[in-house]
Amino acid sequence: MPFCVFYPQDRRANLSNLERCDWIKKSLSEVLTLFYLLAGRVKVNLYIDCNDEGVLYVESKANCQLSEFLENPIPTEVNKFLPIQALAIQVTTFNCGRMHKIVIKRFVYDASSIVALRAKYSTDNNNIANPRPSHMEVLSAFIWSRYLAAQHNQNNPNKIYAVFHAADLHKRLDPPLSEQYFGNISLSTASV
Repeated sequence: MPFCVFYPQDRRANLSNLERCDWIKKSLSEVLTLFYLLAGRVKVNLYIDCNDEGVLYVESKANCQLSEFLENPIPTEVNKFLPIQALAIQVTTFNCGRMHKIVIKRFVYDASSIVALRAKYSTDNNNIANPRPSHMEVLSAFIWSRYLAAQHNQNNPNKIYAVFHAADLHKRLDPPLSEQYFGNISLSTASV
């Protein structure tokens, strides 16, 4: 899910807006060789046509200070900063010299963190009747346990909780996807 992040101008960098935009375009051209699927177009919300059209890149200028915009954000106005392609870049500069750009945030757990969680929330029994939980199951159990712990003060034994999360299907597809594919292939699951 995209969201807007606003950055103050780095006075030490001493770059003009034009130089910063040129740097972003150069970096984008280098990244697209590694993630070439992003240079295609999404078709029928189902697949990417690798037509090498490139990504949408827009430069805009807001006729206000960044502080004016942040003090009274209007949701419909914020949406103007969000491109709608599989990958699109929009860089907006404000009169004060500050820039706005789009960032997508994700959480990454390293292998040692997953191993520690798995050890804490599972048994050492590796037999078929009680297989060890997957990384997703371990992480989901941990998040769920923390949620329930946070709800402890509102302890109501008659309250029913449900948890929904998406299960990654990348490695479960038959035939498997190419290594160059990335993104989300998920199935919503629920537990009560």
